[in-house]
Amino acid sequence: MDYNLANKTSIATQLDIVSVYYKIVAPLYTRLGQDAINASVFGGDSNIAYNKINDLHYLLALLIIINEEMIQDLNNGLDRPWYDKTYYIEKYDLECIRKAFWCHKIEIAPMLAIIGLNTQEAPSGIGYMYIQGNPSDTKATVFHVS
Repeated sequence: MDYNLANKTSIATQLDIVSVYYKIVAPLYTRLGQDAINASVFGGDSNIAYNKINDLHYLLALLIIINEEMIQDLNNGLDRPWYDKTYYIEKYDLECIRKAFWCHKIEIAPMLAIIGLNTQEAPSGIGYMYIQGNPSDTKATVFHVS
């Protein structure tokens, strides 16, 4: 989560999250809406696409709830969960949710990244190394040790 969000009012923070979220999912809504129309016209179950759209709305609500809890924890002096994102990932079983969306060909890592809970980020700390960037680009950081 961005520390700047914690300094804003709750409503302003929620509006920022909603704004970024809908920019990310707009292409998904377009595709799913077209799938629903195609199912209606050519025969099929349009409810499948509508349920996926509803699931994306529910995900937004969950992100706002988690973000509010993170802000409350920070304001109450509970900094351990704040710095340890795995606390929230495990508490809300976000990896299971990510896998459930992935079964429907929807990657939610960018949505989780809005509040800093992207479960697909490379781990950081001593002992973790990973390849980053394009190896053919001579100016890119190719090998990262954190």
